[in-house]
Amino acid sequence: MKERGALLSSMILVMLASTLVGAGTVAYFNDTETVSGNMFSAGTLDLEVNDENPWTSTLISVSNMKPGDTGEVTIKLENLGSLDGYVCMWIKDVINSPGDTPEPEPTSDDGELGANIEITIWQDDGDNVLESDEEVYVDGATLDSLNNTKVVTNKPLSAGGTVYIGFSWEIPSTVGSEIMDDSVTFTIEFALTQEKQS
Repeated sequence: MKERGALLSSMILVMLASTLVGAGTVAYFNDTETVSGNMFSAGTLDLEVNDENPWTSTLISVSNMKPGDTGEVTIKLENLGSLDGYVCMWIKDVINSPGDTPEPEPTSDDGELGANIEITIWQDDGDNVLESDEEVYVDGATLDSLNNTKVVTNKPLSAGGTVYIGFSWEIPSTVGSEIMDDSVTFTIEFALTQEKQS
């Protein structure tokens, strides 16, 4: 009888152990889904100037100037990229040259043309005529005074969009012989950025 009770106790312990072991391997429903082909792709900013990309042509080249002369150009800016941006424009590297200093120009000539050319820059509508409803960025400042200056700041230019910048110059008729045979060179630089610049 004792042997039978011991056997029964052993069987209960084995069954209990089996139940506990089995509890760790119970299966539940599950389903797995996989989606491939995920990606990130960066957008672009791509500035085109006067239908050139990269911009290589000289924008302004005027010779044989005299007091009273005026002129203007329209600069076409396009964003060929996929992101909206902001355009800034600088005048840089203004360098005056005195030329041969012909008589009757003063002999202590340093090159005064840049100090006597007045520049006006505005947001144009493409006709290169400054109109009353167009924003003016520079109003008659001398070229020398604009050296290393940001003359247009954070003009919005949307992806695929176009803006026009008017650029005019004038030598006042009151300017005298001090500019004879002088010349001045300068650089125009544009930048298209994703964020506004300070």
